[in-house]
Amino acid sequence: MPEGWNLTVNINGQRRGDMHTNRFGTTWFTMDASIAKTLFNKTLTLKLSATDIFNTANNDWTMNTYGVFVNKRQNYDRRGVSLNIIYQFNPQKSKYKGKTASEAEMKRL
Repeated sequence: MPEGWNLTVNINGQRRGDMHTNRFGTTWFTMDASIAKTLFNKTLTLKLSATDIFNTANNDWTMNTYGVFVNKRQNYDRRGVSLNIIYQFNPQKSKYKGKTASEAEMKRL
């Protein structure tokens, strides 16, 4: 990405299958993404985010416990968009100029 830009994509999901007395019926995945831009020497950050972009979140399962069957079919609409504006007052660069502790520890061994 060009200087000051940051792109993030998160994908989460589950395949159908069995767990103990539960049978999860539907394969699902969700995808979230965000893009951020830093401005003014990293004092201002603008971030635009979107959640569940493809509207695929659901909760379908069947439970069989001692002959009692429970079926659940539920679709969520978790899609959303957000804009974050972050301003850092008096940002300072790191003043640490020493070596890392791991380097010193390796030399000691």
